[in-house]
Amino acid sequence: QSRSSAASDVYKRQSSDLAKKAIGLLLRQPELAGGFDEEVYKHLETAKGCRLFLELVRVVLIEEIRSPVLLLAKYQDRVEFSQLRPLVEQEHLLGVADLPAEYHDVVQMMLSKHEKESNEDVKRRLLAKPMSELSADEKQQLRELMQSKSR
Repeated sequence: QSRSSAASDVYKRQSSDLAKKAIGLLLRQPELAGGFDEEVYKHLETAKGCRLFLELVRVVLIEEIRSPVLLLAKYQDRVEFSQLRPLVEQEHLLGVADLPAEYHDVVQMMLSKHEKESNEDVKRRLLAKPMSELSADEKQQLRELMQSKSR
């Protein structure tokens, strides 16, 4: 397995773990979804492992769900219920007062990991091309990505 593929697998697993953590927090306190602008969530639309998390966010925001029971009930007859139920039943170490800060931190980590992976994907794509075929903008972008990696 190549290094970039192995790194991508690690990223996917970390993203999925973070998404599960965010889902668990949303299932405890759905109003947490309102803690970020829609634009923030849009950045995660292409992130690996975030589909169910973003779906929950949309349901909470569009339907203005504030009850964990109502949120979970939305998925009662769907295949995703088997993924959500264990997250509801897990033991919670944080008190309700700590949930907003934890949710904020988890979403910020998801954004950071997604940005890093996106940059790595762009860099791999650019490095796969012969230098003579890169446009001036692509060369500049590659330079910036290489410099940010070395910092």
